Amino acid sequence: MSTSLPLQSQIDTAPQVGIYWVIKGVVVADTIDVEKGEPYANALQYGGHYEWWESLKPRTPAERVLKNCEYEYWPRGRVVFFVSRKVFRIYIDPCLTEENIRKIVETFMLDGQQHETETDQHYRCAGCSRMSAS
Repeated sequence: MSTSLPLQSQIDTAPQVGIYWVIKGVVVADTIDVEKGEPYANALQYGGHYEWWESLKPRTPAERVLKNCEYEYWPRGRVVFFVSRKVFRIYIDPCLTEENIRKIVETFMLDGQQHETETDQHYRCAGCSRMSAS
């Protein structure tokens, strides 16, 4: 499991797939090397937001903030790898900024990897959900 800043022993590892939240500009993520990803349709992915949030034992300030709210409250998303296209897709909440996305790319070690972003109705934080309801 990885959180906002990779541990020293993880710095030079392979690109990652998994889930993430962005809490006040800090990325909280549960990641795994892409080679260990779980097949889902034509992609490799890892993890589930609710299951990870439910079992979270907060160790960082950002994790404590995350755990003190519903799991859907903060902007969240997922990074998957499409094997046939050899491209990573970062599913993003519309509230995320370019700076947030840069931090996600860094956390998932995607610098130098082909990647794209896409919004998805499934990944809407409380703020986005309120805006779309009005």
